[in-house]
Amino acid sequence: MSEWFRRFARETGVAEPKALDFELCLNEIVTNIILYGYDVPGEREIHITLERDRGDLRATIEDDGRPFDPLGAKPPRQPATLEDATLGGWGIPIVRALVDDWRYERRDGRNRLTIVSRASEAECSGL
Repeated sequence: MSEWFRRFARETGVAEPKALDFELCLNEIVTNIILYGYDVPGEREIHITLERDRGDLRATIEDDGRPFDPLGAKPPRQPATLEDATLGGWGIPIVRALVDDWRYERRDGRNRLTIVSRASEAECSGL
């Protein structure tokens, strides 16, 4: 997926810092789907659609896993000490911090998450 996204980013002129952030978001989302989205093992479908519109970068990720709306997920508890810190739980906060907009819907038995990174004025003038 990363190589496919990198090729898309190069071909559509996505600035490298934005591409790196967006790739991280895609990896976090797909990893969460694979690790937590299914009750039983088996072959599954995850579809990703990439778009560049007026400089904005948009990805729609669809999966056939159990319903999960990441927009309503509570942030992980901030540890009081290093000993209290645990691994995991930071994927959704990372995505929330790096994208400008995201939407979720459950349609026809599928989760559909759309993330958007808005173009800056400089990026828009260069297109």
